[in-house]
Amino acid sequence: MCDAILIYEEHFSSAQIAIKELDDYTSKYNGQSVVTFKHKQKPYLLPYYFKGNETIEFASWEPHASLEDFTEFFQVIGAEGVEIPAVAAQQSSVWFNVEPRRIRGCLIRRHSDSLIFILVKPASDDFKQMTHFDWEPVYVGEESDPEIFN
Repeated sequence: MCDAILIYEEHFSSAQIAIKELDDYTSKYNGQSVVTFKHKQKPYLLPYYFKGNETIEFASWEPHASLEDFTEFFQVIGAEGVEIPAVAAQQSSVWFNVEPRRIRGCLIRRHSDSLIFILVKPASDDFKQMTHFDWEPVYVGEESDPEIFN
């Protein structure tokens, strides 16, 4: 789970920034413009890349999903794996670097919109000590990344 995600502004087209009103969530991180996406706060979205496509898309951000949940989602409703191009993420008021990795997301397409979940795994001792949280994100390509994406 993550409470907030930073994504470089350069990932978004000017049309996406205008339509999604992302200017209101833009700030600087290490000297570069980033857009902040917070769970359960406006803009209520989380951007993602789908299967190597480098055109960013948006979905409604839902609570985290464990790897076990994802397996069930995938089998029952055809959830899809996506990549979240985060620069940094926040958990329990602690910011941590993500780049150059990408966070693994789980996308569920519905008739009216799409939902996105961040896949999580049990936290490493270091992550747990840093954030005081029992779960941490799954990163694309790591050992805990579900095989169906590879």
